[in-house]
Amino acid sequence: MTYPRWVAMAVIAVCGLSAQAAAQRTDILVLDNGDHVTGEIKSLYRGMLSFRTDYMGTLEIEWEHVTELTSKHNFEIELQSGQRVYGTLRPTTEKGVIEVLGAETEKVELLAAVEITPLKRSFWSQVNGSMSLGFSFAQANVTTTLNVAANANYRTRHYLTAVNFNSYFNDQDGADRTKRNELGLALSRFYRDRWFVTALAQFLQSNELGLALRTTAGGAVGRHVLQSNKNILSPVGGIVYSNSVFLSDTPSRNEILALTGLQYSLFTFGHHKTNLTSALYFLPSLTESGHVRLELSTDFRVELFSDFYWSVNLFESFDNDPPPGGADNDFGVSTSLGWTF
Repeated sequence: MTYPRWVAMAVIAVCGLSAQAAAQRTDILVLDNGDHVTGEIKSLYRGMLSFRTDYMGTLEIEWEHVTELTSKHNFEIELQSGQRVYGTLRPTTEKGVIEVLGAETEKVELLAAVEITPLKRSFWSQVNGSMSLGFSFAQANVTTTLNVAANANYRTRHYLTAVNFNSYFNDQDGADRTKRNELGLALSRFYRDRWFVTALAQFLQSNELGLALRTTAGGAVGRHVLQSNKNILSPVGGIVYSNSVFLSDTPSRNEILALTGLQYSLFTFGHHKTNLTSALYFLPSLTESGHVRLELSTDFRVELFSDFYWSVNLFESFDNDPPPGGADNDFGVSTSLGWTF
């Protein structure tokens, strides 16, 4: 086959794929100012509708400004009540109300929807996350601080898989170096009425706490007692097993702990989107009387421009019975620049 023929076939193939992709972007949304936009519904998450168009790229639209949705594709819609409905979308004669056509036809108020997820998407299109990096140097006391964070979430119809990594390093002239590395894994299964079950694992290294490695694994049950397009509040409770290997010659510690905690997220919109996520866990030992641990993490983000943000991160780990030479708490605050995907 001659070179020009290869080129012609490649052009035809690319045009065909482009036409096919464009043909799939037939979803229609109507805004409260009367504008109609044609494209592809990517997702609704935390009050923002992600909507891909051919000529304006991917739009991020505040959910409260959407009054109609039309799509021949199938979606999962989660409501504030925790109910999930499935099907294609079409508008009704009532403003702000759509019909979801699945096994049954159900009317849904748009403002009652907190998440919309297209069904049968590719693996990578269901992955989202972020990466951030912070660095500082002070000449006065020759102090260097570095913090790195990354997370990724994979969401399917009933499950959410989450991976989180945080690393903090501090080097100051005349003082011991401080480092903290943390890796968290969680698999959550969602049920009706906003209930969920989570299997979790955490791996922690901390010079301040005298930990060479602490491994924690177990399970918890929780419920979104408050779920809207502005915030989410979720108490959780469960049991975990913990194995702590210390930097000193102290024997390792194995124990079973109860887990009670509170997870909270707050999101706001405007010229710059903000996102506050915080989790507090209280872990009393069931096998060592009087031993208690406390874990706190908070992440506050402000969007600078598309997909990039500035964040303030806070962590606190408290142990009322640390090993010899270890502190009873490890606390830190850092700032960083990050990118979401």
